[in-house]
Amino acid sequence: MCFYFTQYAVKRKVVGIWGCKDCGKVKNGSAYTLKYVTALSVRSTIKRLREKTDSNVSDLRDF
Repeated sequence: MCFYFTQYAVKRKVVGIWGCKDCGKVKNGSAYTLKYVTALSVRSTIKRLREKTDSNVSDLRDF
């Protein structure tokens, strides 16, 4: 996925360097997968909020 235009055109150039074939922009990232610390933080926050929401819904069903 392109970082700037959300297209699936990103390819790894060398270890830790990713580039978009369409727009030509380059960004650094993980060595073998395109995962960032920010993305991991967002994923964990979403997971935590979903678990909290699910527990709140089950609590409401008990009434």
